[in-house]
Amino acid sequence: MTSAKQHLGFSLIELMVTLAIMAILATIAFPSMTSMSTSNRISTTSNDLVTTLNFARLEAVRKGKSMSVTSLGADLKTWSDGVVVFPSSGDQAQDALRKVETVRGSIIAQTDADLVKFDGRGFANNQTSITICDPNDKAIEGRVIVVEGSGRITVDKVNCQNFGEV
Repeated sequence: MTSAKQHLGFSLIELMVTLAIMAILATIAFPSMTSMSTSNRISTTSNDLVTTLNFARLEAVRKGKSMSVTSLGADLKTWSDGVVVFPSSGDQAQDALRKVETVRGSIIAQTDADLVKFDGRGFANNQTSITICDPNDKAIEGRVIVVEGSGRITVDKVNCQNFGEV
């Protein structure tokens, strides 16, 4: 007659195999999580900019006066420090209706105009595009926001391979 030993817990070999499998899975998953995080930051930045542009357009129509959106930083074509909404006839610093820090991490938003201006009817002064990419990870799709002359704002995906090159 043999008595069965009762096993309580795991053996050292079972624990080592489990840890090895977890390490392999973490190594595979980490780059994917980094890409997802960067993609989410780009998406959030574009959503913040679209919200700010829509706010400026609606305020222009509501007040019947021109409203402008421009960079908070010194470089007016790179909106990496955020944006400010203010009456076009007023002072950017004193009459600001809204200041938004739009860019997070290494994300850069570049525009082809110094500012976006909406008149009292909601029309933009000219067609403007704002490209949002991460220059450190150009393999991830960016976003391009287009403000048309009619005031319509659209967002599309864009390839960031040549972003920032002249």
